Amino acid sequence: MLPLDSGGVILVDCYHCTYFTVAMLMERGVDILIRQHQRRLTFPDSIIKAIGSYDHLVRWQRPKRPTWMDAKQYAAMPGEIIVRQATVSGRELVTMLTEAKRVSANDLDQLYRKHWMIEVDFRSIKSEMGMDILRSKSPEMVRKEVAVHLLAYNLIRSLMVRAATLAHVLPRALSFKATLQLWHAFSQQ
Repeated sequence: MLPLDSGGVILVDCYHCTYFTVAMLMERGVDILIRQHQRRLTFPDSIIKAIGSYDHLVRWQRPKRPTWMDAKQYAAMPGEIIVRQATVSGRELVTMLTEAKRVSANDLDQLYRKHWMIEVDFRSIKSEMGMDILRSKSPEMVRKEVAVHLLAYNLIRSLMVRAATLAHVLPRALSFKATLQLWHAFSQQ
C-alpha cells in the first residue's frame, strides 16, 4: 500500500474513477486527478455550479453497496460527494481540486499529461531495462532487485539531464532507449 499523505495528489487511470475511490481519498485528505470513465454519465441535474463553459462542480450520489465492501464501511461513506469535472483537450477530467482560481482547467490538463509520462517511464524501466521479469524468489530480494533497477534508471536519467543541458533542450526530448544504448556502447569501449 502506498503512503498517501494529506495534501497529496494522486493521478490514476479511468478505471479508478469510482465514487468509493474518490470518497476514501477525500476522507484521507488526498486529492485525485482522474479521467472520467466513459460509462459514467453526468446528468444536468447533478451540476451544482458552472466554473467555466466546460468546467463544473458536480454532485455524485452514493451508489448501492458493492459486494467487496462490508456494511459498516458502506455506512461510513458520505451520501454524496462534490467533485469538479472539466473537459480540456478532449478529455473529461475529474478532481477534488475545486478551487478554479488556484487550479485552472489548463493546470489540470498539464498535470494529467504528466500521468502519461509516468506510464512511459514505467514502460522504459520494464522493457528497456529488463525489469519485466524479476528473477528473485524471496520478497526481500525482489525489493533489492527493484531498487537496483530504479537506481540504474535514475543514473541513465541523470546522464540524459546532463546531455540535455549541454544541448540546450529539455531532457524529455531525448530518447531513454537511445541513451541506454549509447551508455552500453560507451561502457564496452
